[in-house]
Amino acid sequence: MSSSRISCLALVSLLLAALPAAGQVADRPSSARPLLEQGVELLRKGEADQAEPLLRQAALAAPEDALVYFYLGSAQMAQSEYPDAASSLRRALRLNEVKPALGRANWREAQDNLGLALAFQQEYGQAKKVYEEALEKDPGYPAFSYNLACVCSRAGDRLGAIAALREALLADARQESGPTLPDPSVDQDLKGLLGDPRFQATLLVAIGPQPNDGPGSALMREGARLLSAGEDTAAEAKERAAIAAEPDSSRAWFFLGGALEEQNHLPEAAEAFGKALAADNPPGRVLSKPMRRHALMVEGMAALAKGQGEAAAGFFQAASALDPFHPMAFYDLGRAFALQGKMKEAAQAVRKAENLKDNLTAVEGPLPDPAKDPAFDRWSGNPAWQALLKGETAAPSSGSPKAPVR
Repeated sequence: MSSSRISCLALVSLLLAALPAAGQVADRPSSARPLLEQGVELLRKGEADQAEPLLRQAALAAPEDALVYFYLGSAQMAQSEYPDAASSLRRALRLNEVKPALGRANWREAQDNLGLALAFQQEYGQAKKVYEEALEKDPGYPAFSYNLACVCSRAGDRLGAIAALREALLADARQESGPTLPDPSVDQDLKGLLGDPRFQATLLVAIGPQPNDGPGSALMREGARLLSAGEDTAAEAKERAAIAAEPDSSRAWFFLGGALEEQNHLPEAAEAFGKALAADNPPGRVLSKPMRRHALMVEGMAALAKGQGEAAAGFFQAASALDPFHPMAFYDLGRAFALQGKMKEAAQAVRKAENLKDNLTAVEGPLPDPAKDPAFDRWSGNPAWQALLKGETAAPSSGSPKAPVR
């Protein structure tokens, strides 16, 4: 989770947190009351750094008070003091179990911010446990599921992230006050999933009929819901029905490609993705750049599997043009050049990928090691190959195929 997102959520928590009622304050030791009141008032003004010392003194005066530790943890979250915030919020929740004092809204904020504090320390396993336990007690609260999705994504758990996001969106759609969640398609914690058909299908799970629906739109959305839930065979059948009703539905073709890809039917998936791209006219009308890049990558992988190095290179070059900062298209371009015996071009592509590898998210996985990649076995003992990978020597260029027109 990005620090800006967590800080923003922490600030929202402070703004939403209820001030102690008069009766609540009266229940506290007289020495703690003014400290708590002053600390909370400073929090309301956004002066967390001044509030924290007062709330620490209040905690010393009332060490068994869940509400005091809740506000202390909130002040620490607002200052990005995540280890201290996690400790304070854990204590607040433990004390609340013995003597309830938080109320529903503050209990939710304490659970949510505890998960965030752990996640920002990359304690993803602990953060996941916090949200899962919170959902057992409050399964209908969308923020718990949404932040669980973000934690899973940051931890590299693709299917866990998608499943949690699906539950979050469905729960959010049931909120009487209207949607409360941010847009997942612009959340940096989920950016590694943007081109994933199962993720894109999940974004539609709570979407009903639209004014511009085509004859196959309802079937397409049913297929998307099945794909999101991992029912890939049923999703395939539903998307085929959607295409029969609306042959130029780029989304239906894209989700069909995703369902086939999940079933490891690579040639058929590549064909479906190709038709999705062809139907998306002009390019980008329906399919986002990450979706188009994913489609091209699958087409390239299918061409590689058939031994069609030149065609594969064209697909990977087109994919890299859509996102010149994503390393996988360049790495796979290196594989395509290797299939054609083009050592220099392969090395240049792999080096480019290596330079960009920090742009990969955990959910996308690490960049492969070319020394262990069978695609480059032909040059494994070749000093010239090793030198080229290091950029130490040059070799005559053997040309590059043109990218296919999309």
